[in-house]
Amino acid sequence: THGGEWLFFTNCGAPRYHIVAVDIEAAISRARETAPGPPAYRVVVAESEHTLGGGDYAKGGHRVGDKLLLKYMNHEDSEVYFRFESFLTPPVIYRYSPQTREPPEPVLATKIAGLDTSEFMIEQLFATSKDGTRVPLFVVRAKELLFDGESGAALFANTFDDFAACAELLAERKYTSARKLAIHGASNGGLLVAAAANQRPELFGCVLCQVGLLDMLRFHRFTIGHFWCAEYGSPDDADAFGHIRAYSPYHNMAAQLQHVFGSDVRHLNPILVRVETKAGHGSGTATSKRLEAAADMYTFVLRSLGIKLDER
Repeated sequence: THGGEWLFFTNCGAPRYHIVAVDIEAAISRARETAPGPPAYRVVVAESEHTLGGGDYAKGGHRVGDKLLLKYMNHEDSEVYFRFESFLTPPVIYRYSPQTREPPEPVLATKIAGLDTSEFMIEQLFATSKDGTRVPLFVVRAKELLFDGESGAALFANTFDDFAACAELLAERKYTSARKLAIHGASNGGLLVAAAANQRPELFGCVLCQVGLLDMLRFHRFTIGHFWCAEYGSPDDADAFGHIRAYSPYHNMAAQLQHVFGSDVRHLNPILVRVETKAGHGSGTATSKRLEAAADMYTFVLRSLGIKLDER
């Protein structure tokens, strides 16, 4: 706004766009309906074991998938583009025409050389968290997995106690063991794995933390962090400060005297810091950069867990 007027950047009457100033109060008083609005929509919220997000959509006997994301569509189009992916299916973008009602046509699919999904299966388990809540987790594993605790595993989840409970369940049932379990999170997930590693380091063999919120007492002072106070609470709030301080990764690292002896076991665990300057939060990263980062990450996991490339 400027001087009581609203400024808009628009191509209305200007194919190359221009900026117009509008007195909103005066404009509203003179407003008239030029076209009726769309018909009322019905919003459906599904609450069940098999929700819309986890079900199947089929047409003419052609299974489309487990998870659908609408990609491109407006009211004037005669076609819809949507993406499908599942734990065992790389992303595929489909095109569908409601008018012709032909089976959805794949237009762009991710190809992964050497991947045979028939060798894998998906299981749903339930771990019991600290407060007794049953926490669901999905396990994607080889069908011929040996339950001896020696297989490598990666864990992704949402909250600290739930995350630890899932890690304990995987070790208890011999899907893996603590020394073979890698945890990975980015952004808020980076906060999760960092806090989990501080609170329960004995549960994990490797931690991958990407662009995480690690200084939770000052996050609101950096870039757009102040917008996240509604989610995390504000460190400037005395009531929220104690709760945030209790899990803030940076403030829960114990200081140690830094000296090294040849047999000092405290320095056997590898640490790799990868810094990308002027890279932001990851959005828009070039494919080449993503591949470089992925190579570093997977190499670090294999090194940390003692897994050789020829192992299953």
